[in-house]
Amino acid sequence: LTWQITSNKNNGTTGSIPANNSNVVCSAPGQRGMMDEAPEAAELRVYPNPSSGMVFLQLPDGGADAMAVEVYNALGALCPVRVERSSDTVVGLDLSTFGHGLYIIHIVRDGQVETRRVIIE
Repeated sequence: LTWQITSNKNNGTTGSIPANNSNVVCSAPGQRGMMDEAPEAAELRVYPNPSSGMVFLQLPDGGADAMAVEVYNALGALCPVRVERSSDTVVGLDLSTFGHGLYIIHIVRDGQVETRRVIIE
């Protein structure tokens, strides 16, 4: 499996740049769907990114109790994760036991799946 990293901020050039959620696009031939990310929705915020382990999902409109969260590694394997609901608008994900790399977070709310990426350093 080969990954190519292309910068959206540097006119599509390749090379070594700091990875964050706005300049990394992952794709693999025949692997569509899980890596596709919806346009950034103003109401859903994932921070900090990159992270050393603890990641928070902020939902300003509430609904943390009525959502499901799944975390996948870069190869598509489902990763068990502890979800801590801090409030009706903030959910914490403890990714501290995961290795360094890219993880894909699926947030299921109201029958819709939103996808976000996070880097664990």
